[in-house]
Amino acid sequence: MDRLERLVNLVAALLDADQPLTRAELRTRVGGYSADEDAFRRNFERDKETLRQMGLPLVAEALEGERAEEQIGYRIDREAYELPDPGLTEEELTALRIAASAVRLDGPWADTASRDALRKLAATAPAPGGAPG
Repeated sequence: MDRLERLVNLVAALLDADQPLTRAELRTRVGGYSADEDAFRRNFERDKETLRQMGLPLVAEALEGERAEEQIGYRIDREAYELPDPGLTEEELTALRIAASAVRLDGPWADTASRDALRKLAATAPAPGGAPG
């Protein structure tokens, strides 16, 4: 597993968690870290710093209760991570759909990325005729 894949898996684990995850829990869920404890700690610290430099709201929290002996848990603050609903009108969404269908970006990911972005924007907006998008 390369570093980029590990970072993507780390973000997914931190976003998917119902509660802050310890380093040991992240090591198990994410994979791609060294079996050597010192190497794991160094890589995990670098990964955390990379996520913060990318602007992801990585939060470290003191754990309580049965998990207190592990001291710190990590999570990504969803409210700070996700974009708020932009409040686009149906006309604005239609204009975006037309623009996205008229433009082709370079790269194997481009068409999928534009479709996914439009799908996310339309998910909260009413579709033509007033039905949910």
